[in-house]
Amino acid sequence: MKRIMIIGLVVPPLVLGVLLVIILNVDYGQTTYEPNDVKVLGEGVSDQGITLKFRPPLESAYHCPGVTYTVERSAIRFSYVRSPINGTASIDIKVKQEKDGSLSVTFPFPNNKWEKGDTVELVDSNGKGRGKWTNEGIADD
Repeated sequence: MKRIMIIGLVVPPLVLGVLLVIILNVDYGQTTYEPNDVKVLGEGVSDQGITLKFRPPLESAYHCPGVTYTVERSAIRFSYVRSPINGTASIDIKVKQEKDGSLSVTFPFPNNKWEKGDTVELVDSNGKGRGKWTNEGIADD
């Protein structure tokens, strides 16, 4: 039977093939957190946009550097990005670390405006609404 030498070890080709399949098929981790695994601590609207305060699961090798999002009409659909601690990830909005250890992000308003009568809804990647706001404007006295 033929054998292959790797780093001083003699390995049969079948064993080498199995090892390569295992190495190439390793799940290096999902790229987003499941919304049900993230604890939402609050959400609200300000002049800057819609702010979401949350806590992702604690992990020793991964963290949440930010979120990705898309705007569909008046709905902001977002995902919590999950990235290796020493890795890089593609994000649209970087998280802000709050004093209490939680994280927050502020989504800009659709079309970058917030006028009287505008409505905006925040929806997670599972389709769950996280809040819906309508700009009532400032009441005239």
